[in-house]
Amino acid sequence: MFLLGAVIALGGVLLLARPLIGLASLTIVLAAFFFADGIIEAVYAFQLRPVQGWGWLLSSGIASVLLGFLIMYQWPVSGRWAIGVLVGVRLVFTGWPIIALGSVARGVVEDAESALDARA
Repeated sequence: MFLLGAVIALGGVLLLARPLIGLASLTIVLAAFFFADGIIEAVYAFQLRPVQGWGWLLSSGIASVLLGFLIMYQWPVSGRWAIGVLVGVRLVFTGWPIIALGSVARGVVEDAESALDARA
């Protein structure tokens, strides 16, 4: 635990000392995150394919991969705008599939409760 704390503290000091270099580094990390997350979401969407709402998860994954490519294509200039704009876009594309899957899950729970009530 100490080592993790030391690494985090050192990272914070380096970001404070060299904010532009830190911003460029965070932009690359953000691009890699979007790319990897998008691939994982797309694979998960295809695993959920029979479930209603799986297309929302797939669209989120595709959007993440495209955002990752967009950041890397325009790097280092993308460091000036990418973090704020793309995190906001990403949160929107992540929120909608979760809402869609949550409403489907609520319907499944209600159907199960109705079936149990009918048996009693």
